[in-house]
Order: sequence, then structure tokens, then C-alpha cells
Amino acid sequence: MSTLSSIMPEIEAAMTGLNVLLEAGDRAGALQGLNEVTNRAVRLHRPDIEVACHFLPARTVSLSICRIPATPRPGRPIAIFLPGLGASLLLAAVHALALAEHFDVVVCSLPGHSGSEESSDVSLGGFADEFAALIASALPRARNLFVIGQSIGGLIALELARRCPDQIRDVVLLDPPFRLTRERPAKVLRQIWMFTGCQPYQGRICQEIMGFDPVSGAVLPPRDYHALVRGPFNCLLLAGSSPPGRIPSFVEEEDIAAVRAINPAILVGARTHAGGHTMLADDPRGVIAELTRFLRPEAAAV
Repeated sequence: MSTLSSIMPEIEAAMTGLNVLLEAGDRAGALQGLNEVTNRAVRLHRPDIEVACHFLPARTVSLSICRIPATPRPGRPIAIFLPGLGASLLLAAVHALALAEHFDVVVCSLPGHSGSEESSDVSLGGFADEFAALIASALPRARNLFVIGQSIGGLIALELARRCPDQIRDVVLLDPPFRLTRERPAKVLRQIWMFTGCQPYQGRICQEIMGFDPVSGAVLPPRDYHALVRGPFNCLLLAGSSPPGRIPSFVEEEDIAAVRAINPAILVGARTHAGGHTMLADDPRGVIAELTRFLRPEAAAV
């Protein structure tokens, strides 16, 4: 039986071919290939689900998204999933399959990732503006949206919820790095940047949002994003642990104390012991168990 790891060479070759098509301006051909390779990866885990990838206009750029499943299910709540730095749309879609039991999921690539165009405004606010415009054009009548953000995607999710108060009801944070200039997160994110090809645009994200230079590893003055949890939305914070072989959680106990002081209504779930920083990839069952408690407020952890 094939596994995702067993077909990774084929996937990587297919993604290289997609980049060639994009560079040649053949977005239709790239989109067809993206749908084929993403569905192949998804069917290894969920043969009953078909997904649909799209390139859609946002505020100033075109963004790549993946709908899970391809055809919306009436009455099902919609969750927008924002992954972290360096995450491909394909792998983000595979990880987001765990959310499909509760939601129709719209997986959004960050600008400059997986066929999404690069934004001139590299900031949390700039990225949130792009996703807000995407919601306005692709989901204009949607209400009570969930936004689920992993790593830096969680920080963008908080900014996005501020921009769409009439549409976004709940924000779920999966191990967001509230203090990006701490030594360990900066070191890990620099390694991710190097592993994914030292891409200049992702280097700009490291510098302008995260506050460190991935080339030299130099850390800039501290950047503190705890205050983003204050807003007109319900918020759940889920953090990982430090299991062997995983990237350790970026959420310290002092982060939890800080966000509770800023937003006493925030819900904090139990740490997932099998998951590290990349929680949805490491421990999807643990994430869904805590998320289910959030969806039943009377049982939620406080």
C-alpha cells in the first residue's frame, strides 16, 4: 500500500513541474497538475474525499486554495485553515483532512507559497488584507466562519478576524509563536527556511514579521504578538509539547499567562503530548479531541 512518504519523490517532481508551468505563465496547466497531485496525496489518507484546488484573486495577488471536500456540504460550518512558513498547499491539505469531520475546509497558501503570488506588503496586516479580500470575493455570504491557524498562520488568523468581524466568529490557534525572536523558534524557523530552499521571499517574512535574519541568524529586537488575542471573536489556544523527534512547542507557560491576562475569555486546551510545534501534522487526533471540546463550550477547558 502506498504512503505519502513513498510517493514523495513523485510529488516533488510534480511540484517542480508545476513551478515550471507557473514561470511560463501557464496557470491553467499548473492548476490542473496541482489538482491531480493533491488529490492523489489526499486519497492515500481519505479515498472517500475529493478536493479542488483553485487560484483565486485576493486584494493585490492571486492565492492558491484547496477546498475539502471539492463540493460544499449544505449546513456544514466552514473553516479557513492558514498553515505556517514554508508549508506547501498539498501537505497543508493532507494535514487539514483531520478537520473535515467537523468542517468544510478552505486551505489557503500564504502569499509566495505553492503558486500564490508574492505580496509587496510582507506583514501580518498585509497578509490578513489579502485573505479578507479572498473571503469577500469567494465567500461573500458566509457567516460564523472559523479560522484555524498553525504557527505563524495563527497570528495571521488573529489579524484576519479583526478585519472580518461580521463573518469570523471563532479563531483556533495551533501553537502560534507569540515571541518569534526567542532563540529556539528563530533557530527552528531558520532551519525550515534553509530546508525549503533559502527562498528570498520567505527570508523577507522572517525579517519583516518574525524579526530575525535567516541568512546570518541574527535576532532583531523582540516582537511580542500576545495582544492580538484581544478582539471580537471566540478564541481557543492549543499548544504542543516536546515529544522526541518533533519540533518542540513554541508556546511557553509565560505565553499562556500573558494571553489570559489580555483576554480572560480565551480558552486554553490541554497540551497535546504526542504533538510538537506542527500539531496538526504530529498529532491530529489530539488536536481534534481538544477542538471537539471547544465546539461543546460546556466541556471546554478554561
